[in-house]
Amino acid sequence: MQIEHPSKTLTEAMGAAIHRDLSPIKYQRWTVAMKKEGIDPRDAPYAERRPRYEELEVIMFPEQWSSTALGYGGVGGAAMTPAYTVVVMCRRNQEACIYWGCGRLGMKLDLQEPKDIKDLEYILENRSSHIQARTRRSKTS
Repeated sequence: MQIEHPSKTLTEAMGAAIHRDLSPIKYQRWTVAMKKEGIDPRDAPYAERRPRYEELEVIMFPEQWSSTALGYGGVGGAAMTPAYTVVVMCRRNQEACIYWGCGRLGMKLDLQEPKDIKDLEYILENRSSHIQARTRRSKTS
């Protein structure tokens, strides 16, 4: 099996993160009309919006998997399978989404949780067997 083109994998992962997988960003919506009415900016109502491309950090690297199921589990062939891992992070809402080979969410991490931060650090330091590491870490915690 051949590895997908990197731009295809990246486009699918970023699109999924922005439009589906990352949580909406909450902000106070204050307008010029509110200013004219004398409304204090601190009293402005809250609104939600989707993350934007410029708010994302992306790390992408190739990996070799021992199954065609990649990191998703389930039934897969026992063939060595290359695929790109894409980590999409949004610092505004403190989340990271991880994709393996496509735009299907593999893992979502809350970057305010120490355990998830350690998992992300491990994935980025050991860009090969992070699935086993997360499983081992969750059994010992």
